[in-house]
Amino acid sequence: MHVKKAAFFVALFCITLGFINVIPLAHLHFDVPNDFLLAGLDLLVLFCSVLLMLGIYSDTPHLFIPFVLINAFCLILLFVFLVISLIAQFAITVVIPNDYGMDEEEYTEFVEQLRASWTIIMLIIIAVMPIPIWFIWIALQCYRHSRKLHSNMQEEV
Repeated sequence: MHVKKAAFFVALFCITLGFINVIPLAHLHFDVPNDFLLAGLDLLVLFCSVLLMLGIYSDTPHLFIPFVLINAFCLILLFVFLVISLIAQFAITVVIPNDYGMDEEEYTEFVEQLRASWTIIMLIIIAVMPIPIWFIWIALQCYRHSRKLHSNMQEEV
């Protein structure tokens, strides 16, 4: 039963964050394709969280699977962003030439600021990566619990 409560709170947390992310999207003009992707991903996460909530209340384990899949997709995206930030760190130190007409001191300061910002981005990505893993684990535990209940109920009948 504690697994269902944990999955309920995970679903409630994701629904709350989904609404917080979707409300500002109503004011966007969708000029950039990234806005469409962001809106689509937010709505998909919101929909999968609602399915998780419905699966908890109706004891239908197959409704947990979309939530697990969308969190696995988010985990893959975080990994891709981590790789991109590593490539950006490499590009800042090796590839970017001084084409801006800055003197050496300004250029060094510029590169240090870029490296610091990408380092912060990498640390944030690394700090956020365990969250979808934890959500997947909770949803899978709830899925196994519900499947066990369904198999026990079918054996009794």
